[in-house]
Amino acid sequence: MFPRKALGLIILSILNDKPDGLNGYSIVKKMKEKFGPIAAPSPGTIYPRLGKLLEKGYIIEKDDVFQITDEGKQRVTKYIPDVIDTSLEFMPLLYRELIRPLPRDERLNYLPNLPFFPRHPGFPPPNFLDALLFPEECQCTPDLSESMPRLQKIKDHLLKAKEEIQRRTDDQLKAIDEKIQLIDKQIKACQEEKATRVKIPIEDGDTHPE
Repeated sequence: MFPRKALGLIILSILNDKPDGLNGYSIVKKMKEKFGPIAAPSPGTIYPRLGKLLEKGYIIEKDDVFQITDEGKQRVTKYIPDVIDTSLEFMPLLYRELIRPLPRDERLNYLPNLPFFPRHPGFPPPNFLDALLFPEECQCTPDLSESMPRLQKIKDHLLKAKEEIQRRTDDQLKAIDEKIQLIDKQIKACQEEKATRVKIPIEDGDTHPE
């Protein structure tokens, strides 16, 4: 379920991308496209939120079409960074607490797919990985025949998680490089087009002899 402030901002963000506006059905449909049928809020949640946004003047309604106002655009710019920061602080904590009750082997299976959260003040939470693995599971016991395979399995999962995180990071960097190269090509094309343009001098009066 979306926090109340986040839901309103998501609706405003959707309308911000559609200057001509959207009707209620289209907003519900956009929500399902962006967040899937399971995570997307229901129409019974979205329509009351549209009413609140109307009351506050963040959107207007004309012929059943909702459009964002200048006040709504200002709200998007002002409050979205706060919601993002709050989410980045909360989601790792939620992830950690939900994964703790799972059996150790099942928790280890999630290691390669740990969510990659950008670093910012407050992240990662203290002992985030320790809480996932449980420190006592990483210590030897008198029964070495049991401890060694267990520790090796944990090590293998950690190495796999490291490789996956590195791969995702490399993919992100590659995507950024491709965008930069595309922009460079566009800049070069603009420069070449500019160079081919010829300025035609404009002369005052009639230049033709009588």
